[in-house]
Amino acid sequence: MTRRNLELNEISTLDFTALCTQLADAYENDRSSVDGAVLAKLAKRLIAAEIQPGGPYTNEAGLITVQLNAAIGRLFLLMGYPLPNIDTYLSEASPKLSAIDRAALKHYQAACENTSSKKTQQTKQHTSYRRAAETLATLDEPIKTQVLQFLARIEAADTTHEIAAISEFTQRALGDTSIPPAKLRALGEANVYSWIAYSIYDHILDKEANASLLPAANVCMRLALERYKQTLPVRHSLQALIARYFDQVDTTSAWEVTSCRFAVTDDAIQIGTLPDYGQYESLARRSCIHILGPQIVASFTPSTPSKNTEHLVVGLRHYLIARQLGDDIHDWREDLLAGRISAVVALLLFRQGVREGSTHNLTALVATIQEDFLHTGVVEVSNLILQHTERALSELGAAGCDSASELIDLVQRLARMAREAAHHQQRFVSFQHTYSDTINKELAP
Repeated sequence: MTRRNLELNEISTLDFTALCTQLADAYENDRSSVDGAVLAKLAKRLIAAEIQPGGPYTNEAGLITVQLNAAIGRLFLLMGYPLPNIDTYLSEASPKLSAIDRAALKHYQAACENTSSKKTQQTKQHTSYRRAAETLATLDEPIKTQVLQFLARIEAADTTHEIAAISEFTQRALGDTSIPPAKLRALGEANVYSWIAYSIYDHILDKEANASLLPAANVCMRLALERYKQTLPVRHSLQALIARYFDQVDTTSAWEVTSCRFAVTDDAIQIGTLPDYGQYESLARRSCIHILGPQIVASFTPSTPSKNTEHLVVGLRHYLIARQLGDDIHDWREDLLAGRISAVVALLLFRQGVREGSTHNLTALVATIQEDFLHTGVVEVSNLILQHTERALSELGAAGCDSASELIDLVQRLARMAREAAHHQQRFVSFQHTYSDTINKELAP
């Protein structure tokens, strides 16, 4: 028997805890039974109830409870988006819990174990992570502990092995078998170091970490630069490209700090000059090191003419743009609250017609943008992502990449996520129109 969708009217009278519990139960039994309109309603409730982005969350009485947060945590685990803040809260919860709290916590822990078991079965440690861990373990304290912690976080998040294996993906996509495995492993290891450095720098620039982590980031960036350079002969033409890409990352970071930050004080934001992201090429420059390995692979592939290499580079740069837009679309609210004007935040502010030099109440501005985002903005950004993924697929195809390769799948995965986001929004808007029409008919004399 097919399970019908969970209807909005079924959950509209539930309190927040019961709502989240029922949604988690429904999603665990049949994820397709939870309609986009229901998830949209949940999103509004979560935003209103969060202590900080990602939880923990409060109920209607303003209390943080184990039962509520265990239900929210379980739902997001089932959706594939674990919430570390909730996990921390639940792990520190008092052992003296009510029977209801213990039952909710047991369901959450079961979801954690199931998720961990699936990751263990599906994910095998990549050699590049093992080699990086061995190298980083030889460093002195406190840098050793700092970088190993970031390594663990990056490895856990790299479920597709993209960071460690994008060079291998490129090799297989181009159908080349002449590149020594040791060189591919070195390229993967170099990319792992660059991601650790990139992540630390990002945390410092976004004021989510203090400058005490700066030496750790610098060490990893030096290791990345050394490994990349070692994979090529000293006088190879791509040695200059490696140096240029590392310079581009630094230059783009400096531009973001000086041009993409607005002052936030006392729940007010001072709107300065909106950064001009143009064709979003700066989004490719900020993470261009990520595609150094594929370019080096192409240079060692005799069957790849220079024209195909150009197509490969253009395709990968559009992939980087789509990838960054995909990150920004999820983080726009947190970025705006911190005064960080990402490409997506800039687009959403432009949609509201904000004037340069104006001051806005941040809470009110976020609420206005949130409404626009749910109705229209998410589709505009999703379509923008799709434009870049389509260009990426076209260019990678012209470069001779196998359409069934892991490299192509990385791009297609982004496209699927963008289409899904737009689809959920359309279902939400369709529901709102139907609901409004129904209410108006009921109220008509």
